[in-house]
Amino acid sequence: MILFKSFYNIDLVNSKINMIPIPDDFDFFNEYIDFAMRNDSTKSFNIRNLNTTVVHCVSDIATLAISGDEESDECKEQIDEYAYSIADNLLIAELETQQGIEQMGARIKGGNLLQVLIENENNEYVYIIAKVDNSLWYDSNNLKKNYGFSGERKNVWKSAAFKLKYEDEIAFDDIRIYVDTDAKYWTSRFLDLMENRNDYSNTYSVLNEMDKLLKKTVKKRSERDYYILRNSLIQRLKCPHLVNYVDLVDELFNGYVPDEPSLNLDNVKHDFLELPKKNKFDTQFNADPTAVKKRRHSTFPVCFGIELRISDESTDFDQHIKSNEDSSGRRFLEVDCQDENTYKLFKERVEISV
Repeated sequence: MILFKSFYNIDLVNSKINMIPIPDDFDFFNEYIDFAMRNDSTKSFNIRNLNTTVVHCVSDIATLAISGDEESDECKEQIDEYAYSIADNLLIAELETQQGIEQMGARIKGGNLLQVLIENENNEYVYIIAKVDNSLWYDSNNLKKNYGFSGERKNVWKSAAFKLKYEDEIAFDDIRIYVDTDAKYWTSRFLDLMENRNDYSNTYSVLNEMDKLLKKTVKKRSERDYYILRNSLIQRLKCPHLVNYVDLVDELFNGYVPDEPSLNLDNVKHDFLELPKKNKFDTQFNADPTAVKKRRHSTFPVCFGIELRISDESTDFDQHIKSNEDSSGRRFLEVDCQDENTYKLFKERVEISV
């Protein structure tokens, strides 16, 4: 059940905000609530200070909407004032951030801020704040240029979902943040929150837990597939970028054809998607390469006194190393050699008789 909702246009060009009346048939809020509550790509945050603008206003709006006289004009005006303050705080945060990035030729997209307080079927309260970026589109009837937002692509925005408890007063339970880019101003300047787990701990935990699961579900069936998938995972986490855990799993398994035909990757993928529920790491974070364990290589025994070492950076070693067997039953490895000195060292000298 929706207890409160508001919609503001954030006009960066003219440095102002405008409250947009919400039509009765505008069912977008219900659609977005459903998306926000099911979103698997979020990061957990805590409150830094109860007196910061957004936190204070969320608490007061929730208190008034839950326990106040919803029908009184005074109550409605107070709630609107607090909602306006949240929107105004976003405007200030984006204008300040814009000044800092203009020299790099970057710009923050103008957009809209929606706020909604709901009570779910478990009598729990959630206050959702979402930034909806505007984009250019053309009216197919007259080809005129307009700006607006898509009602379908909700996963390209920024949002915060405050889970609240209410007895005698509002208490903040959990805060889940989603961002479409590495927009630190959203959490640090606008919401003024602090992260529960930093990028280093998230990267370390994700690599550690995914590697353990690969060993359990893949390595026992196919070592070759294990090393290919593990090295591919390591390379993805060594590159600094915004990680959405579900996308990371998709990138790892979608399109991959296992060397072992009996390996059921659909089951393996399902196990990976269950990991965040069992382990303490966020499903959205920035990959921190310093958290990737620096083993550098895996070692494989070949024969007495000789070992084969493969760097963890190699994701296509199976294309460069082949095993073979001759007619006498002698088994050997064929390894592509691109280093001239190594090639010459092992090249068999052919004696030419005159």
